[in-house]
Amino acid sequence: KESDYAKAQYWQERYNQDAGRFEWFLNYENLRPIVNKWRRDIAVLDVGCGTSTLLAEMRSDGFRGRLVGLDVSSAAIDAARKQAPKDIEFVTGDGRNAPFPDSSFDVIIDKGTIDALLCAKNDASTHLASDAARLVKLGGRYLICSHHQPDLEELHSDPWLSIILEAVLSNHHDRYTAWHLDIHLLAQNQDEAHPTVYLFTKKRSRPPRKHSSSYSSGHDDNEEGRTSSPTHAMSMSMSVEVHEYSS
Repeated sequence: KESDYAKAQYWQERYNQDAGRFEWFLNYENLRPIVNKWRRDIAVLDVGCGTSTLLAEMRSDGFRGRLVGLDVSSAAIDAARKQAPKDIEFVTGDGRNAPFPDSSFDVIIDKGTIDALLCAKNDASTHLASDAARLVKLGGRYLICSHHQPDLEELHSDPWLSIILEAVLSNHHDRYTAWHLDIHLLAQNQDEAHPTVYLFTKKRSRPPRKHSSSYSSGHDDNEEGRTSSPTHAMSMSMSVEVHEYSS
């Protein structure tokens, strides 16, 4: 049942039964147009990596920085380690309380993990996103692949996005941190159920004027103009740009 998706035992039993290579949602080729814009020396964490070959493909594509796979299932980690280059790290641990210091990574990739935790209908997904925000360096990125399809006309009231935003914004040690959100959609005339890529970039914002503490969210769907509306009282800013990618 879906509530089990937040339990380590469920995933341990699942990977004990089948630890073959499996790619959740999007594969490296799908993500390449986004990933290729990044520096090749970045430190990357794949949270909830399972038995994905994403990190191995990044290494073979020239990414020479620290690459780490994290999963709550030791069975998945053992299988992933056996099939990957020796210089890629694999760690058994919970992404809701990852065993790494603050600002350890330039990029955190989540391909379906937060969707699985949201199925549990508890605060597991909130803890996951909050800890990801803790781990990302200033100037770094938090990439989420999700089956949630955004309503571009009502982003400010999107329940799924609100959960993620609340979690990301809740973990701010520097009160003048800003988050920029790019939404990458599958190109038109393709399968509408294809996963969406939400790419959060952690930036430095200007200190607000005295007595001012709010962030705004909006979207840009490649047409002129941008809508923006305040939704939370926090010292962060949020803007949204929408792009398309091909499967």
